Amino acid sequence: MVVLKKLIVAFFLIAPLAWAQGPVAPALVPAVGKDLNESIIKVPVASVEIAELEVTVFRPPGEGPFPTVLINHGKSVGAPKEQNRARYYSVSRELVRRGFQVVLPMRRGFAGSQGKYFSAGCDMTANAQNQSKDIADVVQWLKTKGMADKRPLILFGQSYGGLASVAASTQPGLQVGFIASFAGGLKSTSVTKPCDWETGLVEAMRNFGEKSRIPMLWFYGENDTFFSLDLAQKMHTAFTQAGGRAELVAYPAFKQDAHKMFGDPAGFDIWLPKVLERLAALGYSTEPKYVLGTEPRPVASPHAEIDHIESLPLNKPSSKAAYQAFLKRFPPRAFAIGSGGAWGWAAGADEAVKDALSSCQKYSSAPCRLYAVDEDVVWQKQGEVQ
Repeated sequence: MVVLKKLIVAFFLIAPLAWAQGPVAPALVPAVGKDLNESIIKVPVASVEIAELEVTVFRPPGEGPFPTVLINHGKSVGAPKEQNRARYYSVSRELVRRGFQVVLPMRRGFAGSQGKYFSAGCDMTANAQNQSKDIADVVQWLKTKGMADKRPLILFGQSYGGLASVAASTQPGLQVGFIASFAGGLKSTSVTKPCDWETGLVEAMRNFGEKSRIPMLWFYGENDTFFSLDLAQKMHTAFTQAGGRAELVAYPAFKQDAHKMFGDPAGFDIWLPKVLERLAALGYSTEPKYVLGTEPRPVASPHAEIDHIESLPLNKPSSKAAYQAFLKRFPPRAFAIGSGGAWGWAAGADEAVKDALSSCQKYSSAPCRLYAVDEDVVWQKQGEVQ
């Protein structure tokens, strides 16, 4: 559809603009291609049974080793072997462009991993402990092979992966510095053997809280179709009263189901700033280091801060309103300015830089130039030296 056009939002306007024409040769920021240097590796585990796990890896440019985030998947309805390989591409993209390596292991019995899927029914403690051993094995393997830098890894987990990540925090010697759990839990849907699975989850969190000391953030939404906020609060209370360290982040209804918030770019505003703040406090660099897609961009300039609208070299209030709209969109995003007041912006796609320049150029007789990309103003006045 023309209106959607790859989820790109672009606007154009003609307004007075006074500056000499002619492009400035920019210094360039490295670009990360759409594939995010994706690879699939096999990782041996042996804590429960000897097996090889199917593991997806996304990497920044360069040799590494890199700070590493390990994302633990949930469980889809149906046979675990039929579940697709987890990629969480949108989340991985945000982390890779900030310099993190992202590792996504499929646990035993899931997708292309060997081994047998384990189920202890409504014994949620046993379920999560069993899954967590794969996580601990992968963390240890990455460290032994030098595939992660010397700092502790970061664990993310969605749904069953969130519960398994919490359980992993009790594994002895686990080299993990922080855990973010998104709608963590496991729901029993058995018709033949119904049970009080919610009580089982609360008891599991109490058991894990007695041994866990890794700081965590737990995210649960108001309209989660699996785990209510009331259940989330009970699990959090049981965990923290037993000694666990977790902050519960309860957020309003998200689209049709908050259980799907993680992985949806529309949910980034809910969790990403909070997680990045925690990582920065632990000493990790969280600022973007790479532009996405195939188009490199100029480095940040001293012209202005990204949100200083009055520094925008456009005069009409409608132009500044358009820039305000641009600022509300999540990266990847770019804003370009051309001759005679032409401008265009794009957001929500890997090729935002290319698309913004292309859109602007339709209304400009001289080459359009980038004003802002992602979180940075990159504008260079004519005659300025980069």
